[in-house]
Amino acid sequence: MVYCTHGDVSDFLQRAVFSGSTNPTSTQVTNEVAVWEAFIDNETGHAFSSRTITDEYHSFPTTMRKFGLFEVHINLNHRQISGITALNVWDGSTWENFVSTRTESRNGDWWYDASDGIIFFRGVKPFINEFAVKVTYTYGDSSVPADIKGACVRLTAIAIVSGFHQQMELGTGSMIPMDFSAKIETWRKQADDILKRHMEAMFVPM
Repeated sequence: MVYCTHGDVSDFLQRAVFSGSTNPTSTQVTNEVAVWEAFIDNETGHAFSSRTITDEYHSFPTTMRKFGLFEVHINLNHRQISGITALNVWDGSTWENFVSTRTESRNGDWWYDASDGIIFFRGVKPFINEFAVKVTYTYGDSSVPADIKGACVRLTAIAIVSGFHQQMELGTGSMIPMDFSAKIETWRKQADDILKRHMEAMFVPM
């Protein structure tokens, strides 16, 4: 799932559609969109389409809570978890994959809060604390929010008009000078404001 398309960018710039013969080409614009998708993910700490994280390491907190049975939790680096494919816990000599060897349920050995990206362990005391867990999971939104699409369009448009020396093709093959300096500043501020609203908080184990 892409955050925006080259057609969205051409519509935003109010110019002829990009194609294999335009300058820039539709492929160049699509590649630029991919660059800004990665930027948005890095800036917000979240993904607005499905992403897979492999072997994300975590340490058990040194201060452990008890609710009747022994319980401890770890906070994943992302939220909106759609699935956990591996939950490996170090037992002092080997990794044990709780997905295949333990029971996942609120009354079992472990469970997770998909919305907030928290894994809870129940009745399982970790052998060691430091980097004792590694998790492979999938996260991200099921659809791209309209404002994130808008941010991606604006960031891509900035790169396009800046990278091509602020000249735009009319669709007839001719290039005309365009002064986008004021618009670039506005677009960048709009995009930054959108990304700030979507930034994730990072939990630090205590």
